Amino acid sequence: MINLPAKIKYLGATTLIVASIGAQNASAITPYLISDFLKSSYQGDDSSFDFSKHASDSNGNGIYLNSESGTYYYRGEVDNNIIYANRCWQIMGTTTDDAVKFIYNGFPSENETCENIGNDSAALLNISYGAANNGSYVESNSKVELDAWFVDNLMDYADDFADVIYCNDTDYVAAHKRIAEDGEPTFLCAKEHQLTVANGKLTYPIAIMSADELLFSGAGYGAAPADGEGYYADTGKFQTITQQSANKMFYNNSLHYMNRSSGTNYSANIRPVIAIASDSAYILGGSGTKLDPYHLKVIPPVPHQVSSLDDTLSVDDDIDSAVYGDRVTFTIDKGRKVKKITFTDESGEPIEVELIVIDEDEGKYAFDMPDSDIYLNVEYEEEDESVEPEEPSNPSTLDSSKMYAVLFVSCIALFGLIAHANPKRAR
Repeated sequence: MINLPAKIKYLGATTLIVASIGAQNASAITPYLISDFLKSSYQGDDSSFDFSKHASDSNGNGIYLNSESGTYYYRGEVDNNIIYANRCWQIMGTTTDDAVKFIYNGFPSENETCENIGNDSAALLNISYGAANNGSYVESNSKVELDAWFVDNLMDYADDFADVIYCNDTDYVAAHKRIAEDGEPTFLCAKEHQLTVANGKLTYPIAIMSADELLFSGAGYGAAPADGEGYYADTGKFQTITQQSANKMFYNNSLHYMNRSSGTNYSANIRPVIAIASDSAYILGGSGTKLDPYHLKVIPPVPHQVSSLDDTLSVDDDIDSAVYGDRVTFTIDKGRKVKKITFTDESGEPIEVELIVIDEDEGKYAFDMPDSDIYLNVEYEEEDESVEPEEPSNPSTLDSSKMYAVLFVSCIALFGLIAHANPKRAR
């Protein structure tokens, strides 16, 4: 099961108890929106951090809110590993486009873990930035190569991705001051530096990390980390999308901090970044560690039918449709003992969902909506009508034949007593 903080509430759910009726659907896993997880797990805003230095317990290590952009993001050495499209990724955070970003982190092992990925080149594509001295990602050879990689590796998942803004800041004077001098990264960028498919600057909804995002992750600038300092994006030597000078780019170096490259053709690799709409990206199981990564399921918010096959069962609030993950409550006949509650598709085939008890005495139950139409049915324990209940043995309710029998026995008993008391008369 997913390891989540106990204080978090998802999808409007309060504390509930999993039902044991018929021991049904025991293996079902509750889906959680990643965006809800980030928003509910954050530890505060980031206004007190020194972004020029590495992340640490005293300089940010967890999930934080950036008040300027209203986005939530991971910082430091955190458990944010996730498997999607048979590849390992790390969750970066939410975006201003109402999506969630992920950065590529290599292939999972045969047992679906990300344990073999460390601070090396395992997660990197062997592509140098290669811009012609102007820092433009649009004109770089890395875009050409990354587009080809997208077609070969992710095209089958293309409908999952959101067309979000990637910031390619080519104003290197402002970028250098912001990153290298002031240590003040931002998730925002001017319109002329925004790359999207919609504005024609991207061919596919994929790009690479900015220097600002690398600072937010906890990389620091210009100095190696000390003990207890680190950041999740520290995976080998790779370029960012941000220009540092007329012919240099910011990059993550092999000494575990951000620096500037020796040129736009510097042979540092790249790590792909994708984004998925926040109302479509769900966590299914895992705890986020490399040995137990989250699993990502992408399900568009399309309503599905909710129906009852039993007139003793009613869906609360007259709901006749719901989207994947919505909590649906229903009420059954509380005057009868329930044997089993089942969930099926239209043809009667079972659907695996987790039955949740709200109040068994009141006949109140719930479930989280699957990604399909669902039909509800309840089976009650049969009442045994073959044995009639015994009537109470109250003389006032006896019939006449029984009354005569009782009177006859009483007379015999009385005659016996009289005979015993006067033997002579009895002769």
